[in-house]
Amino acid sequence: MRLMKKIIPFFKAPYFKNTFADSKVGIWNWNIQKNILYVNRFWYDKLGYSQNITNDLNIILNLIHRQEIEELKKLLTQFTQGEIEEIDYEFRIKKSDNQWLWLYLNGKIVKFKKGKPYYAEGIFIDITKQKSIEESLIQKNAEIEALYEESEAQNEEMTAILEELHKNQEELEEAHSKILQSESKFRSIFEQSPIGIIQSTLEGDIINVNNSFAKIFGYTSPEEFKEIVGNTSNLYKEKTTREKIINETSDNNIVFSQDIVGVKRDGSPIYTNVYMMRIYDHFARKEYLTTFVEDRTALKTSQMERDLFFNNSGDLMLIHTLGGRIKQANRSWEDILGWSPDELTSMNLGEILHPDDIAKTKEFATQLKKHRKRMSITNRYRTKNGEYKIIRWVSILFQDSNLVFSSGRDETERYEAEQELQKMWDRLELALQNGSIGLWDYDVKENCLTVNSNMAALIGVNKLENFDIKWKEFIHEEDFKSSARAMLRLLSGKSTVYTDEYRLKLADGSYRWFFSRGKIAQRDPEGRPLRISGSITDITEQKEAERKRLALEHQMLQAQKLESLGLLAGGIAHDFNNLLTAILGNAELLCFDLPDDINLKQKLIDIQRAAKRASELTNQMLAYSGKSRFETKIIDINELIQEVHGLLDVSISKKIKIHYQLDDSIPKILADPSQIVQILMNLTINASEAIENTGDITVKTKKLFCDEDKISTLTINQGMKAGNYILLEITDTGCGISEDKIKQIFDPFYTTKFTGRGLGLSAVSGIIRNHNGGLNVKSTIGKGTTFSIYLPASGNNVAVDNENSNKIESINVHSATVLVVDDEAYIRTLTSRMLKNAGYTAVLADNGLEALQIFRDKKDSIDCVLLDLTMPELDGKETLAAIRKIDKNIPVIISSGYSEADIRASFGDNTISGVLQKPYQYEDLLKIIQINIKRNHS
Repeated sequence: MRLMKKIIPFFKAPYFKNTFADSKVGIWNWNIQKNILYVNRFWYDKLGYSQNITNDLNIILNLIHRQEIEELKKLLTQFTQGEIEEIDYEFRIKKSDNQWLWLYLNGKIVKFKKGKPYYAEGIFIDITKQKSIEESLIQKNAEIEALYEESEAQNEEMTAILEELHKNQEELEEAHSKILQSESKFRSIFEQSPIGIIQSTLEGDIINVNNSFAKIFGYTSPEEFKEIVGNTSNLYKEKTTREKIINETSDNNIVFSQDIVGVKRDGSPIYTNVYMMRIYDHFARKEYLTTFVEDRTALKTSQMERDLFFNNSGDLMLIHTLGGRIKQANRSWEDILGWSPDELTSMNLGEILHPDDIAKTKEFATQLKKHRKRMSITNRYRTKNGEYKIIRWVSILFQDSNLVFSSGRDETERYEAEQELQKMWDRLELALQNGSIGLWDYDVKENCLTVNSNMAALIGVNKLENFDIKWKEFIHEEDFKSSARAMLRLLSGKSTVYTDEYRLKLADGSYRWFFSRGKIAQRDPEGRPLRISGSITDITEQKEAERKRLALEHQMLQAQKLESLGLLAGGIAHDFNNLLTAILGNAELLCFDLPDDINLKQKLIDIQRAAKRASELTNQMLAYSGKSRFETKIIDINELIQEVHGLLDVSISKKIKIHYQLDDSIPKILADPSQIVQILMNLTINASEAIENTGDITVKTKKLFCDEDKISTLTINQGMKAGNYILLEITDTGCGISEDKIKQIFDPFYTTKFTGRGLGLSAVSGIIRNHNGGLNVKSTIGKGTTFSIYLPASGNNVAVDNENSNKIESINVHSATVLVVDDEAYIRTLTSRMLKNAGYTAVLADNGLEALQIFRDKKDSIDCVLLDLTMPELDGKETLAAIRKIDKNIPVIISSGYSEADIRASFGDNTISGVLQKPYQYEDLLKIIQINIKRNHS
């Protein structure tokens, strides 16, 4: 028995052992050996029997209710035989007036003689009222459950609350059980109980309060609660409520009260169930109150919200039996159909149902009972003035009560609008049967799309039910999200018109582009969209034209980008190469002046190496811009790959294997071998770095024909024309490249490597463009990447050696004089030192005007002119033209940091004897001067 068990620890307290004979608690003593039982006045006060009958235990056992007697006898047998030392049991006993009284029995053996129980003592407690309260609680819980079934929306929430209450009761019972076992656990259970518990005096002074009680009333802790509240009377909204409950406890000891309104700390109301017990402390000779509180605010609020929703909803609300008997209806019935709720409760739904809808409505009730899930039906109901309205219902059956909750909406105007719209649709369909425009109509509520014959012919169906799901089967997966967003913007009111472009799957499985436009054609009385209508037009040809236009614009932008970067790269290379010329040349001259065993010489050699590496960077920049040194010849790309086979192997990790699939039948190509090798090296090393551990790289060649369509799909295709090409493919099994990064990898200075410069792949793209070739990249994350290079096949399969076969042998220098013209003083000084070191005579000029003056004065003694391209006042081109007017045969060598291709292009028809590209070294300078002087002398 739940409530009575809570006070047992107090009865077991030490001060109960000195119980008075007239105690309100039954006290008993049992001489087991003599089988004599003694009780106090409680026996005849409660039962009405003489105390003398307790001397015979069999007389007492005959008064025990038959449902408890056997268990009690069993316990007494164990007790008297010493198998258990304590007895604890609840049972009914017949009073002298033949009424049943519930007693709680507790006792313990206190004396043994010769190892056998001799003497026991204990207590009786009248728990009849507590048992009655339990039955009341059970009945109240049943009433709460009945409320849950009144509304589907509230049913789940109320069920959850009941389960929580049930769980709390189970936890409380477990706590009470532990209290019976040990008084020391009472404090722990008191503090941790999820039920609010407070102990106070009759006057309201707070003795003790647990944390749950404080939390229920909005306080952070019991200490804060005691400090602020002070007296329990402050917890009640109506002060008289507490006094009324206390008065009731004087008669019943325990009082259960429902829906007591309290006041939380913030002043808001709280609805509670209150269990109040009046306990008399015999030791202190004072009465106290122990109160248990359950917070029902959420449940109460939920009930009020349900009632508010039910009674004030604009839709028809109804609770009825499966047979149609109306139990409850809301006021909307009177607004829509004219029937008041009071009138309806005395009616059956069949009385106002359209005769033609009776059969299907009965079948609906059968299916509702069978499937026990939410279902919908549309039927017609008679108004009070005799007209019929179309109502769309959503119903659900409450299994326990066999009651049905139904919510209905007046669809009469919508149905009439549908009929009118269908007529308009039919007329429009006739007008558009021979047109190219498709029409569609979307029923938002039914989630159904209807199309006209034109559109039906395209997609193969004329109606799509479950549109939000089925539409995915027709629209291209890449276009579905944007189409859904456009429709949601229209439905949410963020847009007044639906417009979208998407690819649609046709009946033959192909895709075409369509433009669709629509707007809301019908709304419900609350303004919510009911129907959307629109048109659809095939724009595939326009999209294809737009794609080609964008591709052409992209090519033009790329060309402009390359031109701008080419100018930038050329300018940087020129200035950088001037500086490198001074660094390399001076380091080289210093090395000539130092013995081999000097440590400083090694440092100078390191400077030269670093400067050469810097020069390679400028060459990569020039390669990207298409202005690097470019010497083409007819080559066999398979032979070239085999020549660098060993170099490729040592350039990659030993854990990676290179596989070669070379087509021996491919034609030769016209290309610069060194630049093709650079492509192979850069792409192979990149492939190796993309493979984390072990993996494979495949180098493949083959011949193929590329038409204009194929060329248009390539990543790089400037300068390509339809024809035969050699395909060089390099494939790895590495980590792959994401789609967004593929668009960036060929930009200069873009890199994903920690130590990279971002020039490798940009140089590759520049080399391919120089050869009028193409490039494409395909990659899958986690699987690998393939670089495909397309190089034009040559019509001539005979290899031509473009190297100069007429090598000029070194000649003796006989005091030749070289005019050095450069606006940079450090270049003039360096070149002069190099020439003098080789036995030449150097004449220096810092600009074109000075050079012309010197050449006019000393033309007979000057054997060669070394002329810088970029100078102030008179540049290299203008100076060369003036020199040629004076002497057409004098060797003039142009020196510049720009590429040789740019230099020769800038001079046009003006003859130059040679090009010395900066940075140059000692041997480069002497060789070109020697060749040109000897050629001029011969």
